[in-house]
Amino acid sequence: MSAPFRILAIPGSLRSGSVNRALLEAARDEAPDAVEVAIWGGLGDVPLYNEDIDTAQPPAAVAELRRLIG
Repeated sequence: MSAPFRILAIPGSLRSGSVNRALLEAARDEAPDAVEVAIWGGLGDVPLYNEDIDTAQPPAAVAELRRLIG
């Protein structure tokens, strides 16, 4: 059996009750067995891009997002 196709879903709205997040949850719930949809809720912790802090040790939320994308 092959590994599932993995999708990282990032809701673009931080609002509670977001329609965007609800749609991603529905997509996750309706995905076929061979597809894994992971919804990441950490976007609100990612700072605006600043090259001065884009170092070998970026903010924790940035490091987590990069790890998940990898």
